Amino acid sequence: VAWRERAVASVRRRVPGLPLLPLGSQLRRTPRAVSPSVATDSTPSSSTSHWQEHLRGKSLGERSALQSYMASLRAINGLEAGLMGLSDEELKAKTPGLRERLLRGAKREDVLVEAFAVVREASKRVLGMRHYDVQILGGIALSAGQVTEMKTGEGKTLVAILPAYLYGLEGKGAHVVTVNDYLAQRDAEWVGK
Repeated sequence: VAWRERAVASVRRRVPGLPLLPLGSQLRRTPRAVSPSVATDSTPSSSTSHWQEHLRGKSLGERSALQSYMASLRAINGLEAGLMGLSDEELKAKTPGLRERLLRGAKREDVLVEAFAVVREASKRVLGMRHYDVQILGGIALSAGQVTEMKTGEGKTLVAILPAYLYGLEGKGAHVVTVNDYLAQRDAEWVGK
């Protein structure tokens, strides 16, 4: 815990006013199995009040950011049913299409929703793991240059895949850093399938 507090303090010194968005166990998530019924199940209405409750006491900037992220999450969830119906080849063809849009001048924010939806579907097919909504929110926050905090076992690797893919679409690559050599090796092999 002490190292985390030192890291947060270090980031805040370098980037004054940067809101740290607590994700993971501090936000309730609804476990879901990977199934076709997931496609119609976006952010559950029962958790909407939880999100509103979570926003109380936050600064205006934090509330605004989380509300913006929630809008993107709803859009990502809305694309899930359509992507489930694509063949593996059709899903793979989404990447060059997104890359082309960026080359034609679109911003990362313009392709974020579709890119994250593609990653979620690819993860379900290749890894057998579907990103929880809170993990998607973590990816959105990282893509926006925010710092997120997640505890052990809450899916940091799945979260990191999202912005890495988004930034990788530009052809510049992305670096994912961890201090644990074992996890770096394991996750590189796991995600590189």
